[in-house]
Order: sequence, then structure tokens, then C-alpha cells
Amino acid sequence: MRPVLTAEEMRGVDARAVADLGIPGPTLMENAGRGAAETLLAALPERGLRPRGLRVAIVCGRGGNGGDGFVVARRLKRAGARPDVLLTAPPDALRGDAALKYQELRRAGIVARLVEDAATVAPAYLLTGAGLQNVPAP
Repeated sequence: MRPVLTAEEMRGVDARAVADLGIPGPTLMENAGRGAAETLLAALPERGLRPRGLRVAIVCGRGGNGGDGFVVARRLKRAGARPDVLLTAPPDALRGDAALKYQELRRAGIVARLVEDAATVAPAYLLTGAGLQNVPAP
């Protein structure tokens, strides 16, 4: 079983990778997003789904996990899915590596939507609009 790290522990791992191993932050973010997208794509056939045309909602904040989500969206689009990126912070609030990955998202032709009221979006959009309404649980 893989260990589960807290947010603080993961920040420490990332900081050590950058400082001690010399891995640039954007590379860490690209690798994390790629891994998440690959995991999702590998799970689709088991659920009777294919990436081509599948709508996938990805909620992204302004920090590192948001940057990872931008990478996931780009990778899913490349595989034929239709990612919908929902931002919980305005684009001008993005900083550092997340801002860089947001620009790459835009260059890939993906337009993010700013979400100001999660309570309205979650039930109406994420569950029924993301193509998950009739997907059996694993």
C-alpha cells in the first residue's frame, strides 16, 4: 500500500525534491498531473468508458494542486476527452508554477471557468455534467 501524506508532508517532499535533487517545480507539477491523468485514463475502460468526447470536470484552486489540475486537463484533452476546468480563484490570483501551468492550459485551447458559488455548481454541474451520472462504483 502506498503511504498517504498530509499536505504539509507533501510540501516538504516537494521542497526537498527542488532543493536537494534539483528538480524544477514545473517539472514536479507536470509529472504529478501526467500521473493523475494516466491513472484516470487507465480506469475508464474498467468503467465502460472511453476518453473520446468524455466530459471531465476538474476543479482547480490557485496553488500547486490547481497547477496539477491544469496539467491533468491538458493531458485529458490530448487523449480526446473534453475537460471543463473550474477555477476557485480568479486567474490573476495564480502565482508561480500554477500560473505557468495555467498559461500552458490556455495555449492548449482550454478555457477555464471561474466558479464563485461551489454550492450551485457541485450538484448541477460536477455530478451530472461531467458524464458520471450512470457510472457504477468500482
